Amino acid sequence: MKVFPSLRLQDAQAPGVDRCGWLRWRHEAAVCHGVNDPRWPKHQTQWAYDFTNHLVWDDKKAMIREMLVDYEADGIELDFMFFPLYFRMEETEAGISAMNRFVEEVRDLVDSIGAQQGRKIPIMARVHADEQANLDIGLDVATWISEGDVDMVVGSERANLIDTGMSDRWLPDIANRVGVPAYYRPPRRIYDHRVGKPDAEMFRALSQTLRYHGWAGIFDGYYPWPFGEREYKILREIGHPEVYERRNKRYMLAPREGVTGEESTTPDRQLPVNLVEGETATLNILVADDLESAKAEGELRKPVLNIRFSFFCVEDDIEIRFNERVLPMEKAEVTDERALRMATVMAGGMDVQAPFAMSAHFFSFVLELDDVKQGYNVLEIETKSMEKTAGFTRSVNGVEVRIRYKEFERPVGLSVNRVAPL
Repeated sequence: MKVFPSLRLQDAQAPGVDRCGWLRWRHEAAVCHGVNDPRWPKHQTQWAYDFTNHLVWDDKKAMIREMLVDYEADGIELDFMFFPLYFRMEETEAGISAMNRFVEEVRDLVDSIGAQQGRKIPIMARVHADEQANLDIGLDVATWISEGDVDMVVGSERANLIDTGMSDRWLPDIANRVGVPAYYRPPRRIYDHRVGKPDAEMFRALSQTLRYHGWAGIFDGYYPWPFGEREYKILREIGHPEVYERRNKRYMLAPREGVTGEESTTPDRQLPVNLVEGETATLNILVADDLESAKAEGELRKPVLNIRFSFFCVEDDIEIRFNERVLPMEKAEVTDERALRMATVMAGGMDVQAPFAMSAHFFSFVLELDDVKQGYNVLEIETKSMEKTAGFTRSVNGVEVRIRYKEFERPVGLSVNRVAPL
């Protein structure tokens, strides 16, 4: 097993705090920003390292040298995401070239150590998955990749909820041009009424989506210890796409994030969508599986479409279409849960523009094999008329397409109490 120590390049801890570091302990404000950054209003960023200061560069390179020379680590990860702030706000644009030089110097250092040890030492950089988010903090990742300054790159998702239909392919596109593998760092939570963290079927769908967009794989972590059935199941499969290629998957849309009533931090997301009389809500759902080959070989079972309505009114006249085929409402399996609570647990500062408690109706449709296609599938919900006496807002805040294969599923039996030993 290869070991890549991870060097956290930034934090904002004051001198005397556990994570403050020797450099800040010794030089204090001389190596720090000295002012609080308005982009981080809830943090004391005055103690963040100033990456225009070469003392900071020397300190980081000294730690890299120690790990590679004294311990002969197999590689090094530069973690730019632990606290992504490197330059004062007004110095960020000019800081891009400075950070490029820093990463170039790290490359030179690592190559010289590798030459002395007779080996090639790879560098991995953990950055934002979004191009503009990187540039906004002074990280010109495209240049690092094109200049050969990094050998692997990890794109961290800024959102807090997994969306299996994520579509940002900027990072794998630029990395694949020069043969640099790009890995995706997913969020840890999911907006769901059953589980607060993604299960194996959701991870399979996300992994398949990443392959579809050209990512090399998933960079994951933060699993609880000791591992349970969920963790072992995910870890057994996550590195072997051929294992889960024809196993059941749940493709799900996530709701927009951010404070309700304010601009969303995930504006590209499609949910929640309010139903309006006389209008049609259109949602695009990515299914990345190669369905045609599985269907031709008799491996595919009928997919299932699940739609979660919030504050649904049974007197409304609604038509649901999937890839232009009308789904008869009488064919739906309907579940009415008047006091639904989501299983998702968010940390402080994590906001979702969808309710965590609601009166919910679930509509489940068994689709035909030809209804779903690889790529984007279109779900249309047309609200033809609404019951006038029901004044509440109806919306859709959950959509799932479950792709099913002829895999073995253990039958669910009745629970039997074990006999206690004498």
